[in-house]
Amino acid sequence: MRGGRARGITTERAARMPAVRWIVLAASLVVAASAWAGPGRPAAKQPAREVGDEWTYSVTANGIYLGKRRYAVVGTTTFRGQPALRITSKLVEVRSEKVKRFLEDAELFFTPAGAWMGERRGPGRVDYAEPPIPVVSWPLAVGSRWEATVSLYFELFNRSQEPYSFRVVGYGPVTVPAGTFEAYRLEWRTSESTTFYWYAPAVKNMIRYKGVDWRDDLNYVVELVSYRLKE
Repeated sequence: MRGGRARGITTERAARMPAVRWIVLAASLVVAASAWAGPGRPAAKQPAREVGDEWTYSVTANGIYLGKRRYAVVGTTTFRGQPALRITSKLVEVRSEKVKRFLEDAELFFTPAGAWMGERRGPGRVDYAEPPIPVVSWPLAVGSRWEATVSLYFELFNRSQEPYSFRVVGYGPVTVPAGTFEAYRLEWRTSESTTFYWYAPAVKNMIRYKGVDWRDDLNYVVELVSYRLKE
């Protein structure tokens, strides 16, 4: 069933879920509908990320806990000849060794505006997007919409001209393991999946992802467990 919980889901299959490409995504979010604000909220400016900023997330797929990942800003560099912000992604807790091989460490690269350029995993493996994926469009405001047509180049396959649509659908309090934060709720749609993600200005990053992959019948949730910002 589209968007439903897969029957007989295995830990290994859950671990193959699509990567959420900005800061890849256990407890359910409980927010009253009236708490979400419409247009009129102040727009959020792009944050200044500093070397040493880091965020740790829990990852589940179809109700199966997979582990925790930590993302850390390590500096600026170039990626495929363009200026890039470099963020490391490391597994800090894992459910099992079988899952570990699907959740390998990576280096992520973003444009100065925060669009996902690509990532490097293991020796010689580089995945990238042309143009970079604009996961957020600054300034961020309720009611904003934007689109992009992107070619993805992965080690295992190429997918050309993938259409993406994004919109900011609300603003309000969100509770995750790391605490309660005022956050913008965004929606990202592709031909195969829908992802909701929540950006909290106080954290300078996403605090929650919730996605459905229709092709593989996977539901995944990633939530902020802890964070540290450079003073």
